[in-house]
Amino acid sequence: MTVASSVVHEGLGRRAEDVNKPIIKYIVNVLSNEDFDFSDDGEGAFDALDELLVGAGCVSDFAECRSVCSIISEKFGKHGLVKAKPTVRSLSAPVRMDDGMDEKVAPKKKVERFYAAASYAGFDGSPRSASKAVRAKFSSESALILYALYQQATVGPCNAPEPSAWHAVEKSKWSSWKKLADMASTEAMRLFVKILEEEDPGWYSRASNFVSEPMVDVQMNQNSSIQPVVENGNSFPETKTISTENGSIVEVQDKGVVSEGFGSVVVYDQWTAPPVSGLHPKSRY
Repeated sequence: MTVASSVVHEGLGRRAEDVNKPIIKYIVNVLSNEDFDFSDDGEGAFDALDELLVGAGCVSDFAECRSVCSIISEKFGKHGLVKAKPTVRSLSAPVRMDDGMDEKVAPKKKVERFYAAASYAGFDGSPRSASKAVRAKFSSESALILYALYQQATVGPCNAPEPSAWHAVEKSKWSSWKKLADMASTEAMRLFVKILEEEDPGWYSRASNFVSEPMVDVQMNQNSSIQPVVENGNSFPETKTISTENGSIVEVQDKGVVSEGFGSVVVYDQWTAPPVSGLHPKSRY
């Protein structure tokens, strides 16, 4: 365990043991970043982690959260973990997801990025989501927290009944989700993306370069064939259009077929009395 991790565990107390490890890892990474600014009395830590600490159950409320952030900030300073804030941002410094975005635009971008991350991780709504596809990409621990954060972001707090102990996997997923308590969906989205970035730093470039399979257009080749039509013993040539679709021949019936001979149709899409010739049929009764 690193010094920064020890400080965070010490600041959170025993409740740190009940929080998902990836969340603790994320908190440690945020606070130990060389560009992180704690500000006075840990206000920087409070601004960055307040919703996460309260939502994940690390603290009971925002008042306690402010106090804990102040304690952690002080301990980071005592251990020499707080570095001076550079006046000019380093080109190698990590860029936040919403840096440079207008406040009205940033939430939409965050949601779009979250769903892109969820799709990349395997949470696409299919039956195998959050199971085989996710376990194949991440460790079991990371897969559990990603599942929990996805559920928290899309469904909300866990209100599902606790699975039976016989179903170990489902019970683990339920427990991981339940630990998030009342974490806000926006915070769950943000944390989902951050953890994915830690597990797979190049995910966004690969997701952006992904090109889905192109849709195959059905090619219709029309061939005309002349077939004779026999009416009253007389043969008249009639052109029928035959459509070739994927190699199979399909006959197409057109509305405007003009029959040759007596009573040619000159008006379309209207009822026209057919020509009648010959003797009137006898009554059946």
